[in-house]
Amino acid sequence: MKVVSIPFRFKGRHPVWKSAVGEAWATVSRFSEDALRLSRIVRNVCAVRMAPGDVGEWRPWYPNPTDPSQVSEDNKDGPGDIWLNRMSVCSDPVMAVLHEMGHAATTEEDIYQRHAPTEGWASESSADYYAAKWAGLDRLRKRNSSRDHEHHGGIPGQKVLIYDHWYNIDERFVFHPSEPH
Repeated sequence: MKVVSIPFRFKGRHPVWKSAVGEAWATVSRFSEDALRLSRIVRNVCAVRMAPGDVGEWRPWYPNPTDPSQVSEDNKDGPGDIWLNRMSVCSDPVMAVLHEMGHAATTEEDIYQRHAPTEGWASESSADYYAAKWAGLDRLRKRNSSRDHEHHGGIPGQKVLIYDHWYNIDERFVFHPSEPH
């Protein structure tokens, strides 16, 4: 594997997460526009103690609009950190990191394009869209069996029930109303 310089700091002593971050960044680096956007947005990846069951979280900073170093044209929330739960055991740590990087990469346009019934489902689907774009849908499907579907939503080809309404999810992670059968 080619070694790719990571443009952000890893904080914490967790060899599994540190290795996963390196592999995830090498994967994203094949997509130069996405890698450039993430290099402007992600400041730190931190292995921290989080609530049981949580694997990771994108934590945007709340920018000072008068400080250009805190505002990104790509993400109105400006830069931020990715937190990874140092107590978590994850079946595919690289995909977990890619999912959190997907949250960092998500724009308002991505949220809008999902046509999801809630902003939460749109956000999770956008993060999964990027993770699948970078690592492949097959790898996301393998990880999907161990994920919390109430939190992370579905994947292409699945039918999901949200607030008494059924939706099909297409290959671009767009929600389409459907019938139950």
